[in-house]
Amino acid sequence: MSLAQNIEPDGRNIELVGFTTMRSGAPKQVQLTYSPSVVPFFKDEAQRRGDAKPDGDADTVEVTGTLKFADSRRKTNEIQIISTGNVGHTVVVPSGMMSDIVKPLWAEEVTVTGVQKGRKIYLTQIRPVEPD
Repeated sequence: MSLAQNIEPDGRNIELVGFTTMRSGAPKQVQLTYSPSVVPFFKDEAQRRGDAKPDGDADTVEVTGTLKFADSRRKTNEIQIISTGNVGHTVVVPSGMMSDIVKPLWAEEVTVTGVQKGRKIYLTQIRPVEPD
């Protein structure tokens, strides 16, 4: 789900992403097109899988800053985003996303969306900040 979200069309720069595969000797084609309704699906899917930890005292938050720290040695993968004023935000990353999604964004300015519970943010989306 996370990989698909990273390559999904944004409706501005990319309007369509296509894939072609061979199945039983015949080509099978799939197209992804921009649809604003896709984003809630990904968020709901992350919550259903348990990657996000929503409950009554959890809030959806968005943080922009530089990805400066990553730790995959523990039971939960965590990264730190350093925002304006040198403030660190700990973000719990779903399993399988660390190397595929997070690693290519190392030391880049990113925007993280997630569900905050206590002092941690449970990642639902991470994307690079688009230059102006």
